Amino acid sequence: MRKILRSCSAALLLAGMVISFQALADDVASLPPVADFFRSPEVGGVILSPDGERFAILIVVKDRMALAVGPSRDPGQVKFIYGFESGDVVRPYWVNDARIVFGVQYPADDENAARSFSGRGLFAIDADGENFRELISPDSGAAPSTGSNLRSRVLPLNYTLHAVLNDGSPNVIVGKWTSMNRTEWWHDNESLFKLDTSTGTAVPLFNTQPPFITSWLLDLEGQPRIATSFHDGRRTVLYREADDENWQSLGEFDIATQEGFIPEFVGSGRTLYIRRANPAGLDALYRYDLGKRTAGQEPIIEFDGFDADGYLEADSKARKVLGFQYQTDAPGSVWFDPQMGAEQKKIDTLLAATVNTIHCGNCLSSKYLLVKARSDRQPTQYILYARETGKLVMLGSERPWIKPAQMGTRDFVRFKARDGLSIPVYYTLPPGHRTGPLPTVVLVHGGPYARGAYWEWSAIPQFLASRGYAVIEPLFRGGTGFGNSFLKAGFKQWGLAMQDDVADAASWAIKQGIADPKRIAIAGASYGGYATLMGLIKNPDLYKCGFEWVGVTDINLMFQESWSDTTEDVKKFELPVRVGDPVADAAQFKATSPLENANRITQPLLMAYGAQDYRVPLVHGEKLRDAVEKTNRNVEWIVYPEEGHGWFLLKDNVDFWTRVEKFLQKNLASAS
Repeated sequence: MRKILRSCSAALLLAGMVISFQALADDVASLPPVADFFRSPEVGGVILSPDGERFAILIVVKDRMALAVGPSRDPGQVKFIYGFESGDVVRPYWVNDARIVFGVQYPADDENAARSFSGRGLFAIDADGENFRELISPDSGAAPSTGSNLRSRVLPLNYTLHAVLNDGSPNVIVGKWTSMNRTEWWHDNESLFKLDTSTGTAVPLFNTQPPFITSWLLDLEGQPRIATSFHDGRRTVLYREADDENWQSLGEFDIATQEGFIPEFVGSGRTLYIRRANPAGLDALYRYDLGKRTAGQEPIIEFDGFDADGYLEADSKARKVLGFQYQTDAPGSVWFDPQMGAEQKKIDTLLAATVNTIHCGNCLSSKYLLVKARSDRQPTQYILYARETGKLVMLGSERPWIKPAQMGTRDFVRFKARDGLSIPVYYTLPPGHRTGPLPTVVLVHGGPYARGAYWEWSAIPQFLASRGYAVIEPLFRGGTGFGNSFLKAGFKQWGLAMQDDVADAASWAIKQGIADPKRIAIAGASYGGYATLMGLIKNPDLYKCGFEWVGVTDINLMFQESWSDTTEDVKKFELPVRVGDPVADAAQFKATSPLENANRITQPLLMAYGAQDYRVPLVHGEKLRDAVEKTNRNVEWIVYPEEGHGWFLLKDNVDFWTRVEKFLQKNLASAS
């Protein structure tokens, strides 16, 4: 990764005043309160208008996230324009230089409350606060009325924002999903409509379209050109010429194994940017000629040891691809455009203590650029860069109460697992730590077929580090971001090689002198909860205790439980390949089931579940609790009535992590 100065004492000239970060040598004796790690951000995001002359910012007003707008030439003149009494404004987008769309998120919503993290519904408003309109209802029970009032053109909840066009019009593209049932949205069929945000009028883009479409790519003119369908365990990539309703297949691939290529961006002419494996087996970015139906031989973006995980940055007005924002061991940018590359160097020189990501609309012509500056110890700061003067103006900080000097340092390395496979791992050390083994928490990510950690400020490891614990986060086999062979190495390895990778990460930390071998806990949520339970079962001499939340406790329950957001397609086509078949692999499922082996959990255990969890229903926890308590008196059980698959309410976060702090103090206080 780009070398980041570990000292955060560099002074920054922002808006004519000097802002100094607290030096690492400052007093860190006073611990930040639990709530500081888990409270909602003070600034929820910033976006520049396409011309760069204004910015929209999400700020807290009366304990709710609200929308405000300010002029880039005078950022201090920020004006509140809209907020909800009982919900947060989320995911704002500029429709054009004068109009914005956004959604709403309610405090008790988890990630299953709507199709995505974009929240519920869709609303539009002018940048001056005028001409507000509800476009998509946030209420799942609402339906369009037939009268002539404002709600006559309000769309129901199964419509979602798909894209903004950036063509100067008041129009956006929305998608209509066939089902109103959240458990079907993952493998549904999306139809596209052009929606006028001023009138609420929606017009279908096609007379006919292929079935089972779940994703679309629009070209630089706002025309849908690429569609991807998911059906019967297959993923099909389809293409159409501009203004032609006939779709042609570019390839059909297996969903579970993630074979083939993934379309990423439609460029000018007949250029499609795709992600596919390079000769080293890592996903790289290639150009694909839609006329010849062939991909280029040489990748345009590739990384040693990492997939090309990221997105292309394009200038909406110039209709030009400018660069690639990526994630390897840390975030970074590759600019194809020399002007943007030069701007990146200037900004990095001014902000030497952070990774700095540039965002803009009409990047080449805008007078201003938005910079998101962050590091492992510094939550995201939003900074405006004036290109003519080279000055930086602080617009806001996501969590200004976080003091970098009180945060731990976070690093990335790789180690060899017992079978020789290279396993990535992030480890976080307490602030001010110099040497000597520490009480340690091995934190196992969920998914599991996902990337579990990044080089950034992260609440849970930083909270644990602030309490004096080393935190080890192994990116075990089966995760994404490190090539398809690494993903496939985790197939049917729940409780087996995937579990061994976690144990090997703990052993690595012991050998490095990081972890005290007699004071190691294992923890995690969802799949991480499963791995926590299996770690206590499989490696009782390694882990002294464990805490898990919303964890899977039995593989068979994922296939059997009806109250779940796991679709029948996933159960039929993906889980048998990735996890195993309930019939053919019945013996393996039993051997690697925490529920079936509950009597082997003898260490102290803390378990917590959400009563509204659709992903891992409460029955997972209840069954295991009942089984473990027959032979283990040291079990702490918590249910949060309002929560789903994770904690979203501050009171529940504070309660849970306070319990965790006491649990670890009690069980890792001594090496006995």
